[in-house]
Amino acid sequence: MDLISAILLSVSVMPADSAMASIASPAYRNPVVNQWMLPRSHNAIGAAYRNEHYNKAAYYQKGTGEDYWSINADSYLKHGTSTVWGDASYRNGCQRAVVWNETSDAELLYPYLTADSVGGDLNFERYRFAGGYADSRGNWAWGASVSYTAGLYYRNVDPRPRNVTGLLDVAAGVGHRITRNYFGALSVNYRKYKQTSDIDFVSQIGVEKIYHLTGLGTHYSRFAGVGAESYYNGNRIGVTANIYPSSGRGLALTANLSRFRFEKVLTALNKLPLADVWHNSMELQGVWMMPGRVHDWGLAAGFDIYRRHGHENIFGDASSNVFPLIASLDMYADNAWTPSLTAVWQFHPGKSGFFLSARTIGRWIHRSEVYSTPRRRMLTNRFNVETELLASWLLGHRWRMTAAAGAAFFRPFGCSLRLDEAESQTPGGLVSVERRRYESMAANVSDLNFRFGLQKSISSRLELALFARWNHQAYVASIRSNIFSASLSVVF
Repeated sequence: MDLISAILLSVSVMPADSAMASIASPAYRNPVVNQWMLPRSHNAIGAAYRNEHYNKAAYYQKGTGEDYWSINADSYLKHGTSTVWGDASYRNGCQRAVVWNETSDAELLYPYLTADSVGGDLNFERYRFAGGYADSRGNWAWGASVSYTAGLYYRNVDPRPRNVTGLLDVAAGVGHRITRNYFGALSVNYRKYKQTSDIDFVSQIGVEKIYHLTGLGTHYSRFAGVGAESYYNGNRIGVTANIYPSSGRGLALTANLSRFRFEKVLTALNKLPLADVWHNSMELQGVWMMPGRVHDWGLAAGFDIYRRHGHENIFGDASSNVFPLIASLDMYADNAWTPSLTAVWQFHPGKSGFFLSARTIGRWIHRSEVYSTPRRRMLTNRFNVETELLASWLLGHRWRMTAAAGAAFFRPFGCSLRLDEAESQTPGGLVSVERRRYESMAANVSDLNFRFGLQKSISSRLELALFARWNHQAYVASIRSNIFSASLSVVF
C-alpha cells in the first residue's frame, strides 16, 4: 500500500483533511502537487491482517481469495516549506485455488499468461520501499519520488512456479505559480518492470501441460507443453500535468498520460520473444474543492481511457535451437473508457470533535476485448454507483470512535460474448475461464461494507488506533465473498 492510500484509508485519524484529499487523489501522483495534499504531518507504524474468501471463484485466474498479514510504516512530514514522505511495508500471505494462471501480476501482464489446468494455492511475499520530497520557494515548486516493490510467489506442490517480480517507479517534476493561489505543474514518470518465472515438477508420475495464453480462451498451440522458464520485461513512460490551488480551495485539473510496453520471452528456447504488448492510457479529472469552517464539499468529474494491443510473433523452423522470426501479428485488443462523477460532503461543527461525511461515486464502465483469429469478442457495459456515510465522535478526552457504512452496485447492459470455434480450438478449461469471467462481469453485483475504528490518545503526540472492515459481495450463480480486514497502528 502506498502512502496516499494508507492515509486516505485511515480517515478518522485526521478526518477533515484526508476525506477531502481523497476526491483529488489522481493529482497527488505528481510529486510537486503531493506537498499540498495535507496541511500537517502524519506518521504511523502498524500491523494489519486481511482475509478474503469466495465460496466459488468469480474469476478462476484470481482464485477464491487471499489472506495475508503485513507490517507497514507511513510518514508525511512538513518542515518549513519542505514536505517529505515515505512508506515501507512487508506482506506475507497466500492466494487460494488459483487455476489457469501461473503468472504473478496478471492484471499488468494479461493476456499473455503462463497457465496449466491444475494450479492451486500460491504463497507470496511482497516488500515495498518508497520516498519523496517536494518544496516551493517564491513562484517555483518542485518535487521527486521513487518507489520499489519486490515480490516472491511460489508453490510447494506440483506444478511449482517460482516467480520473482520487481517494480521500480521514479517521478520528478516542477511547477510555477500562475496566480496568487494556483500553480501549474508538470512531471515525468518512469516505470521498470521485470518478472522471471520457472515452473518445476517433482512428481514421478508425470508433468502437467503448460500453456501460453494469448487472450479470450486462446493459446499459442505451437509452444504448448514447453517454455516452463520465461520472463517479462517492460517499461512505462508517463507525463502528469496539473493546475492546482496550493490552498486546497478551488479548481484542480489533472491529466495523466502514459505508455507501457512489455514482452514475454521463453528463456529455454534461446530467449524466444513470444509476444509483446503496448498499453496507452489517459486519466483526466477536474475537481472543485470548497473547504469551510463547518461544512466542506467537493465535486469531481473524471474520464479514464486506455487502449491495449497484443502482438504475437510467428517463427520458422528451428535451426541450432534458434527460431527465426518471420512475422508479427496484431491479434489481441482491449479498449476501455470510464466517465465518472464524485461528490463529497463533510460536517465538522467547531470544537465538539464530531465529524460526519458522505461520499457518492457514479461510473459508466465500458470495455471491449477482441481476438482476431479465431474471431472472438467480449463486450461489457456497466453502471457503477458507490456511496458511503461516515461518522466520528469523541468519547471523553482520550477516546474517539468511528463508524461507517457503504454500498456499491454494478448494473450491466448491452453485454455480449462471442467465442467462435472455442470448443474445438482450445482446452475445455480455458473456455470455462472466459465464460465465468463474462458471467461475473455481465451480471448484477452488490457490495455492502462496514468499518469501525477506535482510537485512544496516549499523549498530545501519540495515539493508538484500531480499525476493522467487513465487505460482503454477491455475484451471479450464487457466488458470494466475504472480506475481513483489521489493523493496529501507532499514530504520531
